[in-house]
Amino acid sequence: MIAFVWGISEAVVFFVIPDVMVTRAALSSLRFGLTTVVYALAGSLLGGALSYLWGASDLAGARHVLDALPAISLDMLDRARQALAADGMYAALVGSFTGVPYKVFAIHAASAGIALPGFLLASIPVRAIRFVLLALVTRGLVIYAVPSWTEQRLRRAWALAWIVNYAIYWTIMPN
Repeated sequence: MIAFVWGISEAVVFFVIPDVMVTRAALSSLRFGLTTVVYALAGSLLGGALSYLWGASDLAGARHVLDALPAISLDMLDRARQALAADGMYAALVGSFTGVPYKVFAIHAASAGIALPGFLLASIPVRAIRFVLLALVTRGLVIYAVPSWTEQRLRRAWALAWIVNYAIYWTIMPN
């Protein structure tokens, strides 16, 4: 349930991706990691629909709020809008692997002429591919790279990895 709420929140205004929870769950088991993916994805779709509707009704206001979040700039918002107009939801798929938050694409989708049902359908792979990939990689690392590590050591390494990830991301992304 936390992953569902996290998925909603991150797709609207929260600035820490659900991948954090997905990878934490995958430390314990692949099944738990993939179950967390399902909840995070469902929440992301609901949050994505909310952001889509927000952008459709008040794009300027949505852009203003997102510009105030860490690592989101007006330039990023403009580039995402242009990419959506040119490439459709393929731009969001690319964005999911290049540091552009899903919510940035969600608020611009209506203005790019993407209907809500199409946006939500395309959002499934846009969100799920990275979630599933990270669950698989995390579980693979636990099983094959560090099989003798204790649960405590795994959690510490996981926390350190995400702290370093966000320290770098928030440092190099403009805002």
